[in-house]
Amino acid sequence: MLQNRYERRRQASLVRKSRNNLTAKKRLFSSGFATSSVAAALIFTGSQSVHAQVGPGDPLCVVEGAAVTCSGDLSTGVAVDGTPASTIDTLIIDAVTAPGITPAVDQDGVSFTNNAGGNITVNSTANISTQGATFSSGIAASIFNDAGDISITSTGEINTAGDDSDGIVALIESAPTGTIEIDNAGTIDTVGVNGRGIDVLSRALLDADITITNTGDITTLEGGDNYALGSRGISAVLYGGGAIDIINNGDLETSGQFSRAINAFTNGGTTAPITIENNGSIITSGDDAEGIQVFNYASGTAAITNTASLSTNGSEASAIQVNKGVFSTSTIVPSAGDGDVIINNSGDISTAGAFSRGIDTRLINPGAATTTIVNTGDITTTGGGDQ
Repeated sequence: MLQNRYERRRQASLVRKSRNNLTAKKRLFSSGFATSSVAAALIFTGSQSVHAQVGPGDPLCVVEGAAVTCSGDLSTGVAVDGTPASTIDTLIIDAVTAPGITPAVDQDGVSFTNNAGGNITVNSTANISTQGATFSSGIAASIFNDAGDISITSTGEINTAGDDSDGIVALIESAPTGTIEIDNAGTIDTVGVNGRGIDVLSRALLDADITITNTGDITTLEGGDNYALGSRGISAVLYGGGAIDIINNGDLETSGQFSRAINAFTNGGTTAPITIENNGSIITSGDDAEGIQVFNYASGTAAITNTASLSTNGSEASAIQVNKGVFSTSTIVPSAGDGDVIINNSGDISTAGAFSRGIDTRLINPGAATTTIVNTGDITTTGGGDQ
């Protein structure tokens, strides 16, 4: 189900790219043949809600070497297509005219897709607001089929409305290697099933690190439709070797079933560690809506440091939960020396709901692995449960 979500995102991006290119051609054709009845027929054929997004070659975007800088009236959005191969690897969005980027329905605000490998860098100061039925994200970057790294820096406010519509999403698929770095300083609000503030997935076959640094406040509403999906404040999923590092200094609030504030998953590599440092307050409301949740099904360490208040309200919604084992095919295989679990908590924790624990660790036949929990914060749980 998790893979289907990202495959559906890719298919949606391909459809929108084709539709956007068609709309751009209509606009260009009509500008040269405004009096032509044929041109008029073309203009009014197809969806009327789609407007061509700007990109390299548009007067609002200046290309210098491998970088393109877009500014001014970018209300229709910005799109860079690296297919089959692009000389552009950096997109800079700055000095955007108010109210910012507000594309037509069912469009990402900023999208950079590379289907032939190569690096992607996006630096944006723009405020972005999107809406649509599904997959209408604020900033979306994806690399398919070959090696490449993704780096996204955003300081503007991002608001999305629509199912599976993330504030910032980065995806590397079917690549030998590829790292992802996200640095967000703006507030992010999402409304819609499975919407995520920051969503990162790397399915590189070899080493691929994920690093997320967030200082903006993130709010997600409406939860998710199953355990594997769900809305997230911050989500990092890594298949293949590499490390996940998340540093959060913003306040996170989620609501709805399966709406976790911070979620990290890895099943690859022999030493794939997960490290999470949280300094922002976390509030979740909904069943299975953990505050901080880790799945490390590799041999690396799972380390969590929390200094802020954590509050959950819902059944089976622990404040901090770590699941540790070794993943093979579709089962978790017990294995000795899986990697240590280390939790340092100095923040106050409160949970309200059945089976909702303050700090919860789950190890499968850990062998030589150890669990270390150091707690200096107050922990309050209510709701009971028989396990």
